[in-house]
Amino acid sequence: MKDERRPICEVVAESIERLIIDGVLKVGQPLPSERRLCEKLGFSRSALREGLTVLRGRGIIETAQGRDSRVARLNRVQDTSPLIHLFSTQPRTLYDLLDVRALLEGESARLAATLGTQADFVVITRCMKKCSPPVRTTKRFR
Repeated sequence: MKDERRPICEVVAESIERLIIDGVLKVGQPLPSERRLCEKLGFSRSALREGLTVLRGRGIIETAQGRDSRVARLNRVQDTSPLIHLFSTQPRTLYDLLDVRALLEGESARLAATLGTQADFVVITRCMKKCSPPVRTTKRFR
């Protein structure tokens, strides 16, 4: 899955992200050794290290000093994020983002339904089973 048009670190990062998305690597689980990852993914050690640096920067993996790298919890929001600052100071930006998200999610669902494979549906079903049930309330929101 190597792509000559993109930096190798991005290709490596995407390969590891795919392992996380597919459930091969789970939240909190230590990553395999560099040697094993290089063998499994087919990248050099230096390329792997660059890819891991990209993932660390994105908050997808975390490394404590003297410990293995682990898959991070992806639902954490850092208060220092530029987006958090933007949304808190420019509320219209958040509404614009939600409008775009609504359009993208509908189209994504349509494409998943029409182009998805049986394996894709199994993964989606597993993810849905892990989701919290919807919140039902009779309170009105203003």
